Amino acid sequence: MRIVQGRIHNCLGPIEAFLVAATIGMAIAGSAHAAIVQRPLELEAAKVRSMLLEGKFADLEAYENRTRDLSLTTTDGQQLHAAFYQAITCGCADVSDLDEERTRIAAWRAAYPKSISAQIAEAGLYMQVAWSARGQDYAHKVKESAWPIFKRNIAEAARVLDGMGKNAGAQPDWYALRLTIMRLQDADKAQYSSLLDEAVARFPLYLPIYFEGAQYFQAKWHGSDAEYAAFIDRAVSVTRKRWGETMYARLEWLTWSGDMFDDGQADWKRMKAAFERLITEYPDAWNMNAFGNFACLAGDAQTTAQVLSKIEGSIAPSIWGLDFYTKCKSWALDKTGVDAHLTR
Repeated sequence: MRIVQGRIHNCLGPIEAFLVAATIGMAIAGSAHAAIVQRPLELEAAKVRSMLLEGKFADLEAYENRTRDLSLTTTDGQQLHAAFYQAITCGCADVSDLDEERTRIAAWRAAYPKSISAQIAEAGLYMQVAWSARGQDYAHKVKESAWPIFKRNIAEAARVLDGMGKNAGAQPDWYALRLTIMRLQDADKAQYSSLLDEAVARFPLYLPIYFEGAQYFQAKWHGSDAEYAAFIDRAVSVTRKRWGETMYARLEWLTWSGDMFDDGQADWKRMKAAFERLITEYPDAWNMNAFGNFACLAGDAQTTAQVLSKIEGSIAPSIWGLDFYTKCKSWALDKTGVDAHLTR
């Protein structure tokens, strides 16, 4: 028997985040070591955004240049350059004042007119305007009046990126964002695949490129179940020498669904092995929370109990959702007799 999960979010609104944290916070309040775990990538991206908002453009340029070394990562194994990319293209950030954002990026471009990153940030601004108009709801629920604004700004983002010249490809984020735009514009699969191949050839270890590709080849976008599975296998093959099978865990994590282990999307045995290597290389609480979450979702009580005992009250609310953690804890204890919340 498996517990049905509500949602996993990498990006929560402020009210939802508060409710999730409060609910799980009460569940772990009895532990002397209770702590709320946040996503390391988002914490790093927040630092970068502070540089942008404070007009520290020299610091931004220095950060980007330093983190072109893709071996530099956050504690959970995400590249620091990916945090930079998320920060300058808004990503999950709540940009409440688009005019202020536009002013900051214009000032950055004026200070560093040849900066590739500043131009990518401008393209990211158009993306943010597009999503601000569209909203995050399902497509059939979006107001008709929003679609022209969305499409126009996506096209403007493409114009900025395409006008950057031959040196643009020196920045892996150019590829990641250009591929995202192609997905949103319903690009021809052959054209998309061609640029994806070029991106992988130039930056075979840059995670955001694979994250974007996995989304494109999902059946709900422009692929099929077979194409999605083939892409994941390809991504694992390309990165196996460095990461083994861990790309499998990362991509299935990205594209999770509540019945992913029942409908054939994911294989728990393979994902478990991938997670075991991932937490060996990057034993961050964020990764540990995800491992426990998926173990419960897959109906693996023993692994769930073992992982929860290692977390020791350090819970990531945005991974577990509102009540899935407490259900998993009780279920794992009932099935195994192992206290899933040990304290020192």
